[in-house]
Amino acid sequence: MAETGAELNVRGCTVEEARSLLGQFLGKAARQGLKRVKVIHGKGIGSPGGISVVREAVSDECEAALRDGTIRDFRRGNLGEGSSGVTIIWL
Repeated sequence: MAETGAELNVRGCTVEEARSLLGQFLGKAARQGLKRVKVIHGKGIGSPGGISVVREAVSDECEAALRDGTIRDFRRGNLGEGSSGVTIIWL
């Protein structure tokens, strides 16, 4: 895991680790007044079935944060941003 300003890298983390780190990261980003952050979770190429369980966990956490008003919006990355290997979040 690595955190650099407005970016969190959770590649190689377990689902539980990624969820915990994401919560901490979003809280810190909000306190710092950041408006947009990026979470790098990978595409799941090395995961069983080729599906990133960490990406899905990040998406689930973002859905919950959206419902409770912690974040304003989120989406998967576009081409040039990391595509399906990243999630962009607006606070």
